[in-house]
Amino acid sequence: MTQTGKVLIIGVSGQDGSYLAKILCNLGYRVYGTSRNPAQATIGQNFNAIQFRQKVTILALNPEDSEAVYHIINDLQPNYIFNMSGQTSVGNSFKDEHATYQSIVPVVENILNAIEETNSSIKFLNAGSGEMFDASSNQDITEDSKIKPLSPYAEAKFEAFNMIKNFRNKKKIFAVTPILFNHESILRPNHFVSMKIITSAYQILNGQLEYMEIGNISIERDWGWAPEYADAMVRLITQDDPQDCIIASGQTISLQCFIETVFSELNLNYHNHIKINRSLFRSNEAMRISTNPYKIMKLTSWKPSIKGPKLGKHLINEYLSLK
Repeated sequence: MTQTGKVLIIGVSGQDGSYLAKILCNLGYRVYGTSRNPAQATIGQNFNAIQFRQKVTILALNPEDSEAVYHIINDLQPNYIFNMSGQTSVGNSFKDEHATYQSIVPVVENILNAIEETNSSIKFLNAGSGEMFDASSNQDITEDSKIKPLSPYAEAKFEAFNMIKNFRNKKKIFAVTPILFNHESILRPNHFVSMKIITSAYQILNGQLEYMEIGNISIERDWGWAPEYADAMVRLITQDDPQDCIIASGQTISLQCFIETVFSELNLNYHNHIKINRSLFRSNEAMRISTNPYKIMKLTSWKPSIKGPKLGKHLINEYLSLK
């Protein structure tokens, strides 16, 4: 169904921002997207990769600048704001804790304050992370699971999550957190393990690489398909009642299974082409993370379809289609 209105996507140049722009434009919204440096961002490259040709107005914005955030929200008066900006790598967050924090917590505060000061009817969604939960038990993670952030990234996401709850409860602003678990696509940079596996397998197939170095392949994760998660976020922000929800596939597989699936699609035996590098193991890393996304499915009728081994097949085949 075609919609009307304006949407502001803060951080449109990344994976989630790109897919959100495509979905929202197809629904009929006027979409504005921001980037810290549009001239150097991969916006056009990403839009081309996902065959997205519609018009998005791109604006330069440093979301850590509270005055700049205020002015862009006041000038545009969007119906919806999606914040997809910020440092997204757990590993990199240990290298620069301050930059990670600054890219997440003050940005959310700037947006919430601007909404309160300019138009409290604006609906706001901020990308959260399943990294904030305690994954040490064998129980499926739900919205009520114990919180135990183990990285600077997770700590910052948890602080932003609480800030949104406080604004929602005290200021009556429509603000929600989709608590996102691993979701992948061909738009992921190569420092994410999913794309490292995809690109390495392709290079091995073509004789450009002898083997892939990888960390602990016994870990188990809930991996999903990013375009479906973007759809879930649109459904969540367009609800009448603001609710924080886990967005996940509900199916857990090992990294070994993911690797085997990708290599098998290329008729490669992964055993012959990987080397385990213990320096790539993370300390305090949870061995298994499983989820129960029942709430988002019940609330919005969303249902993920590309998950488990099917995700690896989908990723490598979409990657090959671009070659």
